[in-house]
Amino acid sequence: MTKQYKILMVAGVDVSKIDGPVGHFLSLAEAFIKKGHMVYAFASAKESHPEINFLKSIKIPKLPLISAVVYQIKLFYMLLGFLKKNKTDFMYVRSHYFMFSPILISKIFHIPIISENNGLLVDIEGKRPKIILKIGEIIERKLISESRVVIVVTSFMKQWITDIYGIDSKKIFVINNAANPEKFAIHKRNEFRREFNFINNEKIILYAGTLIWWQGVEFLIKAVSKLKEKNKSFKLIIVGEGPERYKLEELVKIYSLNEIVSFKGYIKNDIAIKYMCASDICVTPKVPISSGYSPIKLYEYMAAARPVIASDLPGFEIIKDSDCGRLFKSLDENALAGEIEYLLNKSDVVLDEMGLRGRKMVEKEYNWNRVAEKTIEIVSSAGI
Repeated sequence: MTKQYKILMVAGVDVSKIDGPVGHFLSLAEAFIKKGHMVYAFASAKESHPEINFLKSIKIPKLPLISAVVYQIKLFYMLLGFLKKNKTDFMYVRSHYFMFSPILISKIFHIPIISENNGLLVDIEGKRPKIILKIGEIIERKLISESRVVIVVTSFMKQWITDIYGIDSKKIFVINNAANPEKFAIHKRNEFRREFNFINNEKIILYAGTLIWWQGVEFLIKAVSKLKEKNKSFKLIIVGEGPERYKLEELVKIYSLNEIVSFKGYIKNDIAIKYMCASDICVTPKVPISSGYSPIKLYEYMAAARPVIASDLPGFEIIKDSDCGRLFKSLDENALAGEIEYLLNKSDVVLDEMGLRGRKMVEKEYNWNRVAEKTIEIVSSAGI
């Protein structure tokens, strides 16, 4: 019989917005609870936050660097007070720059750390000042070295942490990201299309995610400009917010794509899911980074049973293996345009069949229940 754990989950994510990192954190917590474990979760919030009984959010200022420091100080004292009254078996820490509080708390209460790394600091925060990156790297290295188990989402991250940080590879485990297929009502696809006033014979191309440089959305817009010249009947919908939005909107103006491309901004997760289910083709045009990818959005597109077009980068092999979409040469808008055109020319039946193959993979393996099971197996094997 599997041991029922008391798990203290800590993250630097801002639960004011249910984006990929927040969705990962909360979905995994819910999966642990479904498996019979007790979860206490702590995260930050810059604005209002969801009312979740297992989650304690910590109010922080909106300025990025100040908020990170303030959060760690507040987090330290809240964890200190919490652990004086409650016992936990381990801390599950989602790595984030300046995440020093769990290290101190672990030392004080002798609680083992399970750290989760979804991306390398140099990739995720690469455009911050060098001194900030250096401090963050020192803390990241310390957190990883102090962890009993390190969970990463790609084999490339495992190799990088082993080579650069000198961490024993035996304590590093790869668990891919996932999605929650139950939240994707694919049988209501036509209902969602009517809700969004989509025209029946007009194909909808969707990008959903943060508008940041490594997402490669500019290549998608450039690819769409090439398809416009061929008079294809389609629309591109971009769901999400981020620092690149102004630049991308200007690009749309330069290519005169205002009638084809629409920005929806940040929308609630349940609405974003409807857009995924209602679309015809979903795209994730990421650019190369050293850690590789295991994007939650890929698995959400698959859970929505839509064909996916993605960059031919490490982490997207599942698209080819399951035949649920197409890969294109990253950073190449011509190649991306070619793959979009290829799918635009396919019948709805072919697109639906392709999407359902991806959906079955998520139901079988790439869901949060499986991630929770794998995590607990690793924790148990580590003697915790």
